[in-house]
Amino acid sequence: MLSGVGNQIKRQPITKKMREVAVIFFEQNPLLTSEITKLKEFDLVITGSTWNKSALEAMGIKTKLIIQGCDTDLFRWQPKKIFKDRFVIFSGGKLEFRKGQDIMLKAFSQFSKKHDDVILVTAWRSPWEEMMAQTMNLASNSPRFERILNFETSVKAWVADFGIDPSKCIHLNAISNRLMPEVFREIDLAVFTNRCEGGTNLVAMEAMNAGVMCTLSRNTGHIDLIQDNNCLPLNHQSQIALAANSTEGWGESSVEETLSTMEAAYRGRHKTNVKTIVDSVAPYSWERTIALIADELSQ
Repeated sequence: MLSGVGNQIKRQPITKKMREVAVIFFEQNPLLTSEITKLKEFDLVITGSTWNKSALEAMGIKTKLIIQGCDTDLFRWQPKKIFKDRFVIFSGGKLEFRKGQDIMLKAFSQFSKKHDDVILVTAWRSPWEEMMAQTMNLASNSPRFERILNFETSVKAWVADFGIDPSKCIHLNAISNRLMPEVFREIDLAVFTNRCEGGTNLVAMEAMNAGVMCTLSRNTGHIDLIQDNNCLPLNHQSQIALAANSTEGWGESSVEETLSTMEAAYRGRHKTNVKTIVDSVAPYSWERTIALIADELSQ
């Protein structure tokens, strides 16, 4: 019996003796003592990042590392069709403090004032958006996220408060994952200034499989994706301390370094080595991931 768990541990209900396996992606570090105790009751714990594995072992829990997969048939490089004469930056993942979109917006605000041909495309919608977006107010020295009429209106007003011209933004509504390759086809740079990823950030993996150059914060689960020349890493990571959360290992990216990666990608947009990017994540297919899980469960 596989139980998908995160910061809170809950076993699947079963009516007969079975081998119970936890598949965990968590951000709260360290976990609460009560959750650690519950996790130790499983026969096997599988986790999706080296950071999660190291953190769990520090809590006294042995784990098996298996990186999540990506649909490598669906997400593939395609030539631009629409924005051939524009430099397009992408920001994806549900809008929340942990994802760090405020850092990206501070950098883009400066970047967009220097270049007339840039566009920002965001994909931030989620089933939990109303609740999670409020966590953006934990960010210091950033505009407050306020609820205005609806989520779409709130996002537009919040982004504009960063001093960003609304005409340079395209905010996508919720769309099927199967349509995301059509979005990535138009992207020159995907920016992930995430403060923490329990896994490896599936949106980033999908972008990289599509051959998109990515800016990745060098912290937590992102570290498993970063290789030589396959991305633009944000190496400067400041410590984060939140009174209400356990954030050991989280990282705060530098606005200045984020801006410099935007400039570097803008200058070198025609030199992106798509093959290097795609090859770096090609091993992480769902077929491989499921095979590894099946092999582990058969032992």
